[in-house]
Amino acid sequence: MREMNLNQQSEIRERVRQEYDELIQSLFNSTFMLKNKFDEFRNELHDDVFEKVSETRREALKAMSTVREKFGSTIGKKRSEAVFNPLPLEYVF
Repeated sequence: MREMNLNQQSEIRERVRQEYDELIQSLFNSTFMLKNKFDEFRNELHDDVFEKVSETRREALKAMSTVREKFGSTIGKKRSEAVFNPLPLEYVF
């Protein structure tokens, strides 16, 4: 009787351990998939922000160029090139 009881306890422990391992594996897989989704979202967000900043920069440069052509410029050529042709955003960020 005692031996049968020990065997049953052992089987129950093994089943519980196996279920626990499966749950942990499932949790790990879910966490990994969630991390990948966050990484993808972060990359898409970065690209969107970079695109918006570039677009705004182009519009500002175009407006500045229009104003410069309309009213002329008193600043030197080198300074003018620095203002109207700044470093690309890759160098800024």
